[in-house]
Amino acid sequence: MNRWTRSLWLAALFFLPAPLLACSLCSAIKQTPTMRQDAQRDSARLVLFGSLSNPRLGGAPGAGVTDLQVESVVKSDPGLAKKLQRNRGDKIEVPKYLPVSDPKNPPRYIIFCDVYKDKHDPYRGIPVKSEAAVDYLKGALALDPKDTEGSLLYFARYLEHTDQEIATDALMEFVKATDKQVGHVAPKLDRAKVRAWLENQKTPEERLGLYGFLLGGCGKTEDAAYLKTLLDTPTDRTRQGRDGLWSGYLALAPKEGWELIHKQFADGKVPVSERLILDRVMQFYHSWKPEESRPNILKSQAIVLKQGELADLAVENLRRWEMWEHTRDVLACYGQKGYDAPILQRAILRYAVCCPKPEAKEFLDKVRKQDPELVKSVEESVQFERK
Repeated sequence: MNRWTRSLWLAALFFLPAPLLACSLCSAIKQTPTMRQDAQRDSARLVLFGSLSNPRLGGAPGAGVTDLQVESVVKSDPGLAKKLQRNRGDKIEVPKYLPVSDPKNPPRYIIFCDVYKDKHDPYRGIPVKSEAAVDYLKGALALDPKDTEGSLLYFARYLEHTDQEIATDALMEFVKATDKQVGHVAPKLDRAKVRAWLENQKTPEERLGLYGFLLGGCGKTEDAAYLKTLLDTPTDRTRQGRDGLWSGYLALAPKEGWELIHKQFADGKVPVSERLILDRVMQFYHSWKPEESRPNILKSQAIVLKQGELADLAVENLRRWEMWEHTRDVLACYGQKGYDAPILQRAILRYAVCCPKPEAKEFLDKVRKQDPELVKSVEESVQFERK
């Protein structure tokens, strides 16, 4: 990764808004609404399950309609007129051409419908294998929205369901949980199942990071050795989930894990890509266990600051996490050889603008005399960020 490419990446990281409520170990997964979220919306007046038949083309290329033979009603709005209530055996038209290659074994869908001008208005369809998806969704809708732990334990039962749509939807519920929520429920999972998911070569790659961390919560000493082996022998399959594998290893072997992370941050020969993965681990632990992990996170950021190559990242982390213990070291970097890149200078100024320590104010006053426009620009960017 060259300096220009990394600068663009860091600029995007620093200045674009990031989602607050999402498991950071699942960030590579597209965040679409879950079935439960869609079904709970006011627009979901009807949620139906059924099989497709009689697809007809018409109008623009690819346009048409397809019949849905209703097999089960997942949700029905009691405020609808009786003629719009749907029961098993009813048939509705879906305004889309959906091929049916085998009429004896037709595709089955869960259809979400609004109502427009006294007519059902399907707006989302999810292909599923069987009525098991209906049971899954009904169970999800019955969950107490305030009981996050109970909900995640429910969805954990479906993470490797044979119906891929159910398994993906259960995973999305974990994606949308916070780091603390995922970390809290991990020790309550079945260790043997989670380990088997990781060992199964058919498990999708994008799940390995989450499963690695979950194993760290519910695993045993031998699982720490297993996770360490995965980290020591990276493959194309495990590369995407290394942040989760690291997080799980840290949970099971904190002393050895933190020592190794600090060593890797200090080693300029470790690829930048790997150190960026470790930075994501820092962000996860700060979100999950901010007080418990604080000493080791502070140490890691001090090492990164001193090492220099990713100093701008460390400065931004310390500012965002309001860790002011290294203020003198951060300010001392300003303008020094190797620390004079514009992105790092702005990061240090942003840190100084946010820092409550008197030395930060003195530093800003000094730089303001030298370059008032730069300081003004940075102050405005911080104000914009706080809005």
